[in-house]
Amino acid sequence: MKHAKQYVDCGRFTELRPILKKWCSLNRLYMNNAEGDCPWWYNERTSIGVLAAAAWKSGHLALEEFSTLKGRKKDATHGPGRCDLKIRVGSEDFLFEAKQSWPRLSKKPGEADIKESRRKILNSLQRACLAAGRLKSREGRRFGVCFLAPRISEVEIDNLDKRVDSLIDLLMEKRRMYHSISWFFANRGNRPNDKHRIYPGVLLLIKEVHKYQPRKKRSSRKGSLRDA
Repeated sequence: MKHAKQYVDCGRFTELRPILKKWCSLNRLYMNNAEGDCPWWYNERTSIGVLAAAAWKSGHLALEEFSTLKGRKKDATHGPGRCDLKIRVGSEDFLFEAKQSWPRLSKKPGEADIKESRRKILNSLQRACLAAGRLKSREGRRFGVCFLAPRISEVEIDNLDKRVDSLIDLLMEKRRMYHSISWFFANRGNRPNDKHRIYPGVLLLIKEVHKYQPRKKRSSRKGSLRDA
């Protein structure tokens, strides 16, 4: 890879830098001690748990899957719901809603290429932001987060580094679409493998939400909201 195996760009959220650095190290710690397992090939609930653990290990309070109120009374969306994660940094609360995506790095006949995967990734981030925007602003600062676990067939392992670099480059081209990006990738001889597919690492995109996000109607086009 031309890019570093571990990278943290917290953007303007300097309070989150220690947490994101610890998030990278916890992903490495788990992978190195879990005999071929890794946190990132599961779902968003698992990924949120690692981010919460990073907050605790950084000296902050964190609460997962807690009950709260969402929406607005004037458009009949007000009511009970859940928030994926709250992290308290000093006297300020950071609220997170998460989505997970598994972009394909392989390219087979009929499959989407990496550019199409990027579109779906940003779509997943937008869905997380919509969920975050329905949280009450008085409860804290609101963020949409998207965890990315790229995958590639083991028969294409020789192309893995090039494909990962291409994915990162394409995401960097859309840097204005989010506020923070971090990632961790395993070393060449330690990449998790499951059912003949390699999951080399994980990326995390974060975007702050300032305005209420009304619930959008589901698109009638099949697959338009599916993750990569």
